Amino acid sequence: MVASPVRGMREEQRRQEQPKQGKAGSEWAQGPSGNGKIPAPGGGWKSGLPAFGVALALLGGLFFLNPAQGREVARLWKESTYTVLGLLPPVFLLLGLFDSWVSRERIIPLLGEGSGIRGGVLATLLGALAAGPLYLSFPIAEVMLVKGASLRNVFVFVGAWSTMKIPMFLFEVGSLGGRFAVVRYAVSLVGIVLIAKGTELFLGKEERRFLLARYYETEA
Repeated sequence: MVASPVRGMREEQRRQEQPKQGKAGSEWAQGPSGNGKIPAPGGGWKSGLPAFGVALALLGGLFFLNPAQGREVARLWKESTYTVLGLLPPVFLLLGLFDSWVSRERIIPLLGEGSGIRGGVLATLLGALAAGPLYLSFPIAEVMLVKGASLRNVFVFVGAWSTMKIPMFLFEVGSLGGRFAVVRYAVSLVGIVLIAKGTELFLGKEERRFLLARYYETEA
């Protein structure tokens, strides 16, 4: 697992700005649990070590049981690793520039809690116009949260990235017909919106506060 390129910088910035944010004694200033502690971010790359160890153990067992299949799996693993390493650094570089150059004050009206339908449309367009595999959307979604985007719009963005990309739609038009492509696109849009709203409601107010406390201090 690749550690976030913005968390360290955001932690430092939050420590510097903390006296300026929130109301003293407020529930949010005291943290979602009321104990004055803001949850720490995830464990970064160390949290992926157990899964990596299990994968290595399974690969070793496969080599022992079926060397031919083991070599094929190792080859595919190596190719996937090279692909990931080739895509992530440029994305992290662009995200670092975006994080430095674009302020939260410019993002919150567009994608924040009060953005309404406009925010949902913009989040959908951002996901639909994106290119690349789905795992690239996760660091971008994190930066969106850092900049004040609502959870609902982040969910919509990730959902649109996974199912509503414009190149995918054009491919479906040429291969399966325009009617199928339009219906599938419309159903995906409705499903994404419902899932995003349902997930936000399912999390509840306290869970949303706990998640958002990793990035900034505001009312959920």
